[in-house]
Amino acid sequence: MDKITIINKISEGLFESALTNNLVSAYKEDLKFIVFTLKNDKDLFSLLNSPFIDYKEKAKVTTQVFGKTLEADMIAFLNLIVEKELISYIDLFASHFESLANEKDNIVTGIIYTPFLLDESQIKKLEKAFRNRLNKTVKLTQKEEKSLIAGIRVVINDYVYEYSINSKLEDVKQNLITRINKQYNETEEE
Repeated sequence: MDKITIINKISEGLFESALTNNLVSAYKEDLKFIVFTLKNDKDLFSLLNSPFIDYKEKAKVTTQVFGKTLEADMIAFLNLIVEKELISYIDLFASHFESLANEKDNIVTGIIYTPFLLDESQIKKLEKAFRNRLNKTVKLTQKEEKSLIAGIRVVINDYVYEYSINSKLEDVKQNLITRINKQYNETEEE
């Protein structure tokens, strides 16, 4: 079994546990906290990822660091992925868990690409427009993309909605090519 399959299976098991215990939101926040902590504390991450440190020592450290903050099942999960040497994939665990939670809650996430950053009210308007269009709750994050001349590109579930001068110019180009090809084919037939 490849690592991605293992990661997905473990994440799904954690999600089932969260559903059973009615703790989906708590687990989601716990995972975000773990990811944040490990990204910002390189020494802790190195210790938990080290092949030279005994698992029992690592388990003590996870309990000391996270014991008062995380749910007990989350500590068990963390110790499991440390023991199985999968801690370097914590981002993937958190991402898969969040996608399962979002699917359950009828939420889709997406990214807005713009040549300049939008303010919060503009993002909320776009989320509302896509919520009405997709009949799902939409949560958007934004990334600045200077190559867009004007307008925006929104990517939701691998589908691209582009409202920009770039896309309009591409449409014009494709129409011209189609017309030229059509005219060329008509003249060849005569």
